[in-house]
Amino acid sequence: MKKLLIPAIFAFLAGCFHNPSAANTPGEYYDMFALVWEDYEANYPEFTLKDIDWKELFSHYSPLAEQAESTEELVMDVLLPMLTELKDVHIWFYRPDGTIMSTYLIDIEPNYDQTVLMENYLWPNDFNGYVDNVGYCNPDSLPYLLINSWTITLNLERIRTFLELAADKPAVIIDIRMNSGGNNSLCGEVSGMFTSIACPAYYCRFRNGPGYDNVYYYPVTTYPDNEICYNGTVYLLIGEQSASSSEDFTLHMDNIENVVMIGDTTMGIGCCPNPLGLADGWKVNTIIWSSWTTDYTPVEWNGIPPDIYVEATEEDFAQGIDPVLEYAIYLINSQPE
Repeated sequence: MKKLLIPAIFAFLAGCFHNPSAANTPGEYYDMFALVWEDYEANYPEFTLKDIDWKELFSHYSPLAEQAESTEELVMDVLLPMLTELKDVHIWFYRPDGTIMSTYLIDIEPNYDQTVLMENYLWPNDFNGYVDNVGYCNPDSLPYLLINSWTITLNLERIRTFLELAADKPAVIIDIRMNSGGNNSLCGEVSGMFTSIACPAYYCRFRNGPGYDNVYYYPVTTYPDNEICYNGTVYLLIGEQSASSSEDFTLHMDNIENVVMIGDTTMGIGCCPNPLGLADGWKVNTIIWSSWTTDYTPVEWNGIPPDIYVEATEEDFAQGIDPVLEYAIYLINSQPE
């Protein structure tokens, strides 16, 4: 789950906005519907981008909410179809048993094959295995670092250790092609290991008024790490499975001069979800902010393109080849000593 401290100016009261509960006689479960609708009405940053008339959806779904006879019925027959219309991968429900029910999914084609990667590239180059979502090869064999999640258990010291071992290498590879997100505060910490100066990274787009175009762009900056700075070339491997916090990391790295991104465009789902409790153990994600690039392009529905596109197909994997990693290795071998 992505986390960011939110300035107090972004804490809105739903009562400042159109109040649907004043126009209807609530049924037993109607108040939960109103709670969700009003939260999105006040805070969702991308109604304009998606050309969504949220008030029209209220008019359509509120009569159905009045008829709901259980929390599950409200979720399945009202909230789920209403939120599906936003086409936002970060909006999902938590069932009472803790499992997740998505409102929207994107078909992707990963540009890596785990078996090919491990058996043909990593193990032969002294890969030390995953520990707390980080693994790396012996830099003398292959200066390669893999980060497979941005969860809070991410071992920053292992990343620093790798960079210390690779300090004399002219280039390293960082692979986040299989990393679908986590805690975005860690993205800034890791990216800071590759710059000696503060760099603009991206904007968090918040709502700051009742209109759907009332938005504020909060600047996020990459700050240098206090312990280490690798100043060689960094080849960052990305792809369609690089999502959410990995896209924030990609934005951090994209604005660092010595970073080259290789692979395919990221998934395109940059935003920050926050669970909202309903009743009977149900929860639903609301959206706090969305990620926009420093040139004011939304990450959602666009993704972040690589500097160098490299195609990877099932035919390549069937032959035991990882074309994206192969190209990065070729570039490393082309580096002057």
